[in-house]
Amino acid sequence: MPTPISLAAVLSIGRGADNALVIKDSSASRHHAVILERAPGEYQLTDLGSRNGTLVNGRRLVGPHALSNGDAIEIGEARIRFALFGEMPSPQLALDEPDATSTFHRQIQGSILVTDIRGFTSLSEKLPAADVAQLLGRWFSDAGRMVEELNGTVDKVIGDALLAYWPRLRPDGHDVAEAITAARELIDRAARYQQTLSERYPGLPFRIGCGIHCGTVAMGSIGRHAARDFTIIGDAVNIAFRIESLCKILGREVLVSESIRLAAGPDSEFDDMGAHEIRGKAESLRIFALRLTPAST
Repeated sequence: MPTPISLAAVLSIGRGADNALVIKDSSASRHHAVILERAPGEYQLTDLGSRNGTLVNGRRLVGPHALSNGDAIEIGEARIRFALFGEMPSPQLALDEPDATSTFHRQIQGSILVTDIRGFTSLSEKLPAADVAQLLGRWFSDAGRMVEELNGTVDKVIGDALLAYWPRLRPDGHDVAEAITAARELIDRAARYQQTLSERYPGLPFRIGCGIHCGTVAMGSIGRHAARDFTIIGDAVNIAFRIESLCKILGREVLVSESIRLAAGPDSEFDDMGAHEIRGKAESLRIFALRLTPAST
């Protein structure tokens, strides 16, 4: 059984021998994370800019996190369970302390959502640069906050596109339902952005497309030195991007793969858009369009 560790006011976690909780795993940074007692019985976990990141309940930590009873913390191969009124077991350690931090990739299953702004090049040509920057800043901040409220994680923003994912923590398809809900909400919010934009620039559209797929991805740090980036990679991510690119061609706002359609609950209805060739795939992929409510169309 794991050995319980009593929490102090400050509990440093990492590979270095000077930490209160030493994780002898090459995927852990020397000074990886810290747990601070903010008030009696209230603890906060913060990642210290580690190379391979810290997960809490399957989601990557992007800022300080107030720990709740039962939270599962993952650092490399280590698993730590936070128990507020009991014990917090230490990870089971089997490696000697390495000299350097190695890149670590963990395999996860989940749902991936890609959304981008339709006709962004034309939009940016017709708007002043300052207005474009303000529009993008507001949109991605609003979209990212909504994704996190639905238990998702924003992986990155690429130009006018946003990549988000929902790890599959249970076998009930919660990740699929949350990704679909996010797509519906994104379409609704885009319509409100369109209305606001039209008041200032009549006739200028603001439209988005969403592509959703589910599968296995690798989560970890890629790149070199200062260009290193914590991200998800894999075939499932590529397929999600390819599906989203079909939105304009097929004239639908939300497209999903067959795996999403099969895992979706009864509240979601789809139109079969047929099989389509996907760049980089030997076989065509069957695509489905999510039926949106009248208020979203």
